[in-house]
Amino acid sequence: MNVANLRLTIDDLLSAREAAAPRLVLTPPRSARAWLSDIANRVLGAATHRVSGPPCGHRKSCIANRKSVGQPSGFTLLEVLVAISIFAVLLSAIGGLFYSALRLRNKTTSALEADVPTEDALDAIRHDLANLAPPNGLFFGPLQNTTITNPVPGQVGPDFYTTAGELDGMTPWGNVEKIDYVLSTPTNGPTRKGKDLYRAITRNLLPVNPPIPPDETQLLLTGVQNLTFSYYDGTQWDPNWDTTQVTNLPTAIKVDIQMYVDNALAFGQSSSTELIVPIDIQVTTNLTTPGGAL
Repeated sequence: MNVANLRLTIDDLLSAREAAAPRLVLTPPRSARAWLSDIANRVLGAATHRVSGPPCGHRKSCIANRKSVGQPSGFTLLEVLVAISIFAVLLSAIGGLFYSALRLRNKTTSALEADVPTEDALDAIRHDLANLAPPNGLFFGPLQNTTITNPVPGQVGPDFYTTAGELDGMTPWGNVEKIDYVLSTPTNGPTRKGKDLYRAITRNLLPVNPPIPPDETQLLLTGVQNLTFSYYDGTQWDPNWDTTQVTNLPTAIKVDIQMYVDNALAFGQSSSTELIVPIDIQVTTNLTTPGGAL
């Protein structure tokens, strides 16, 4: 083949290639709005083709396509077991915390309920002692625990004459009462420990012979071992007091209630309850001695 024929052949191949190659024809849109709309449609079409993928003609490839494109994978059995274990541990800790709080609440409630009768008894005794009447009057006997006239069976302490009685308009007596505190053995069976503390009220203070029993008896407290009274003279506490010798009431009265505590449960427990009541009434006199001194 000579050079002229080779050149012709190359020219023919180039002409055929140019004829076969697509020609890019730039045809500007009629307006900018139409041009932007055409670009948006092309972009949306390409995005839709990428998400949906080409139509698959095979069942397995379609399933693989759907799993990889839209649906997340599930949890494994190991992950589920680990999550259940963590949840069980947290639930056990929360349950133990609530159980401890419930036990503390029950113990606190029981302790408060056990102290209610003692508080009520102390309130009644405080009310009686704070309203003591002056001693050695027409209806007021002396305050003395050395010699007690006509004591009530089981009486503890002296006769307290108080003005704390209530006027109801039905009884013929005034607000002056004689109060005695009595310790009695329980009558509802031998299982109860200690003694019962009663408040005996006598409203008829007229001299009657033979002496009449108290008009009313109130149960104040159960499980009491002992009840003692002490009297403060301004400098020290004295276990005895007699207004027939001292003339005046003590400055304060201390009440000590000893509760019965089982020896097996007595460790760390206090069986004594004290109450101190100040006495505001003091008796004065304008009598003079034979020598003229006050």
